[in-house]
Amino acid sequence: MACFCTTPKRTVLSRSWRKICAATGTQAFVAAAPLNLVYVADLSKTGQSGSEAELFTAADVGFISENVYLFCTSERLATVVRGSVDRDALAKIMKLGPNQKVLLAQTVGYPKK
Repeated sequence: MACFCTTPKRTVLSRSWRKICAATGTQAFVAAAPLNLVYVADLSKTGQSGSEAELFTAADVGFISENVYLFCTSERLATVVRGSVDRDALAKIMKLGPNQKVLLAQTVGYPKK
């Protein structure tokens, strides 16, 4: 497992990836999952403000997570989007800026047999 922080300009492997993975949800399976995606919006880059920025970023996360669902289905992987995330704790661990907001997390793994 690893935690990569990806932006349009760079991808960085986080030194605190174990902490980040465990913090991506409150359910027991989260820390052991092969992949946890954390969807973060940088509200300063939306061109909108307030609730408009949040509305558009939430819609974008819906589109992205649906694509992950479709891919996982085609590859016979399991996935679940989770809103049960301690957003403040995760933002602190990930060292997010004040305009960056954790929206959702999505776990990808192998189905139980």
